[in-house]
Amino acid sequence: MAFCDYLGSYIFKGTCGGIPGGWSSKDVGDYTTYKSLFQDDEPAFGTLSMTDISGPDYPHVKAIVYNNVNATDRAILRGELLLALRLMITQFRKRRFIRHMVAPVLLFSIVGPQHARIIEAAFDGYNLILRATKIFDLRYKNVQGLKDFAEYYLGPPIGHTVKT
Repeated sequence: MAFCDYLGSYIFKGTCGGIPGGWSSKDVGDYTTYKSLFQDDEPAFGTLSMTDISGPDYPHVKAIVYNNVNATDRAILRGELLLALRLMITQFRKRRFIRHMVAPVLLFSIVGPQHARIIEAAFDGYNLILRATKIFDLRYKNVQGLKDFAEYYLGPPIGHTVKT
């Protein structure tokens, strides 16, 4: 949780009134359409915060998630995959996104002892696409890692989501 506080203060320093670019954030419990974003039994995982854009134009969602297991650069964790899929499926079920064929998910995954990575997930109608950064070791001062996280978190929604 300390990492989330630190990342939040780093990201929001100088951005009064919320997240730039139309992103809005609520408590995870306020997103009533999402189910099963937590697993308490081992290995535990869950969603700490979520961010999306109001309206029908952008089905994109960002989430800060945690897994209480160690991760490697060579594999996506079960909890990371389940959360990405659950977020994506819920976006597809929303009436306001009926014309969208892709619902991109960006996970900021906190894993193991003070490590983190960013995972991009999307389903293009045929393939589940997962891209992950290398794992950042945050036990030591990692300015570049925090800059990368902030750049992704503050970035605009990208990618074509409507089939033409």
